[in-house]
Amino acid sequence: MFVRVEDKENKRYYKSIVYGIVGYGCDERYIVYNSFIESFECVGYFDKDTDELLISIISSDKEGWVTYERVPLLRFKKYCKDKGNSSSIELFCGHEDVA
Repeated sequence: MFVRVEDKENKRYYKSIVYGIVGYGCDERYIVYNSFIESFECVGYFDKDTDELLISIISSDKEGWVTYERVPLLRFKKYCKDKGNSSSIELFCGHEDVA
């Protein structure tokens, strides 16, 4: 899956492979690679303050992706909590080696 991501802070866009999607519905966050800062980011699908899309899907191919809920997510949840992300993660879809 490929997307175009709006970086509102720096007023630019970048393209990325989507390595995974965390959550669902209004709380979807995309795990992408920002080549400008050479780092992975977790970006919301839309800006909740302005209701503008931050993610534009270029290619929606999800071949080879896995979906994890409940018990298989425990290790991923602990990792996120250890890194300071206190939000509850109930669903992960993406490449198996990311979770």
